[in-house]
Amino acid sequence: MSARPSIIQRSNPIRATRPRPSRADSGPRFLIGVDLGQARDYTAIAIIERQSANRTASGSASIEYHLRHLERIALGTPYTDAVEKVAELMNSPRLVGQVRLLVDGTGVGTPVVEMFRKAGLRPVPIWITGGETTSRKGQIIRVPKRELVSVLQVLLQCQRLKLPRSIPESQVLVAEMLAFRAKISSSGNDSYEAWREKDHDDLVLALALSCWYGERMLLKGATNLFIDVMLPNRRE
Repeated sequence: MSARPSIIQRSNPIRATRPRPSRADSGPRFLIGVDLGQARDYTAIAIIERQSANRTASGSASIEYHLRHLERIALGTPYTDAVEKVAELMNSPRLVGQVRLLVDGTGVGTPVVEMFRKAGLRPVPIWITGGETTSRKGQIIRVPKRELVSVLQVLLQCQRLKLPRSIPESQVLVAEMLAFRAKISSSGNDSYEAWREKDHDDLVLALALSCWYGERMLLKGATNLFIDVMLPNRRE
């Protein structure tokens, strides 16, 4: 039997902390990805730090993504509590003023995402799709799950995504990655699922949201499809 495909790649131990990205790379130093769970799913939070890495052959500096925080919120926790938790993290001394929030509202819908906006957290709302094209309609960004997974896969293969073992839940994250696979339907459309129905993918998606945004929207030369989403929202 052939080995199951996965998006996890073994990498070297995390290297010493490097300076933050240069000014040639737009965007904040930290990114928070939040995968909002429903009744039987966890809400997951992943925080990554963008750091300058070794220069490429062209002379431009590449970016590494270092996982700094990872957690699951207990099942049944009200969304209001989840918003308060994210606000607490964003207002911590290390992150305040240099962090951006990415929120997956695919299952819970706009009203829950709106809670983050009303709390003054200025979320970038992302809806995960099974299609092939990233698009924007109003303030909702639709990103194919294929695209999210491929970004993680490339970062891991290039050893630009660092997952320190010292972070709680990191081993659960690795297990989710090992269980994750791509399935091609008979119609030719991509759907992504865990190997077994009981497996969760909340930690993977929370991490993928932040890494995707860093790679596709913040790197120099990236196409910013939704600059208007980043305009300040008045707190209501």
